[in-house]
Parts: sequence; structure tokens; C-alpha cells
Amino acid sequence: MAQEVIWTERASDDLHHIFEYLSTFSDTRAESVVEDIIERAFQLEQFPRMGRIVPELNIQALREIIVEQYRVVYALTSQGNVEILAVRHSARPLPEL
Repeated sequence: MAQEVIWTERASDDLHHIFEYLSTFSDTRAESVVEDIIERAFQLEQFPRMGRIVPELNIQALREIIVEQYRVVYALTSQGNVEILAVRHSARPLPEL
């Protein structure tokens, strides 16, 4: 069990950009996707290791969950927290973490 889920500025910006992009098509869809991402991310408080290790990095402490077509990349910190690092469409490469 993690102590807390912490969103980095990059991850928050990613979420904002996802909402902006999807809202050009449908506000309802944009809200639904962003809510799903946030809800799944906060499930990490109870199950911090539920995500898989990021395949291209292969580092035990860097994991990801897939929500719809988005990769929510997070780190398990030494303080016992889950730090959300990035939210990326699965077709896009990951940023430098």
C-alpha cells in the first residue's frame, strides 16, 4: 500500500493537454477519459505494484498502467509514494524520465 499518489507537473500538464485535445471532438468524452485516468491512478494507493514494468526501460521502480489508449507512467519512491511521471498516448514515445 502506497502512502500517497503524487502528480508531477509534467503529468498534470499531460492530462490537461489530453483534455484539451479530446474536447475539440467531445467535452463529454474528454471528461470521461480524464476521469478514468485519474481514478485508475488513485487506485495505485491501494495497489502500487499493479502496473507492469515499463518495457522499454526495464527498471523495477518505473511502472505503467494502461487506461484506454494512454500510458500512465509512475515511479515507486523510496518514501513509499507513487509519483505519476507522465501520461502519454500509446502511439507517442515516452519523454525523458
